[in-house]
Amino acid sequence: MPGPIFHIVLFELRKTSTEAQIAEFAAAARAMVGQVPGLISLEVGPCLPQTLQRSQGFEFGLCAMLEKVEDLPVYAKHDAHLFVLQKIDPIRNPDKFLAFDFESGIKF
Repeated sequence: MPGPIFHIVLFELRKTSTEAQIAEFAAAARAMVGQVPGLISLEVGPCLPQTLQRSQGFEFGLCAMLEKVEDLPVYAKHDAHLFVLQKIDPIRNPDKFLAFDFESGIKF
């Protein structure tokens, strides 16, 4: 039986990003848990210094766990997520941004 959905976002920070802007984005992202239906958990943070050399320029990441695939469009359109997008736009390089979703428990 398929498990939860993992929504992974990687991005490069703009050189003009401030610590305050990054902290506001991270706080807004974490605050989505409990607001967005189906969102089980969310973690956000910078790439580990030990692995930065292999990160292909992606400096920051987010990993959200949702209950099921049908929760993805609910998450995407939710006001809390739209607020997070407003917080991320000023700090992320729009040319260095990646989103990847997968369902756990799929057998190959």
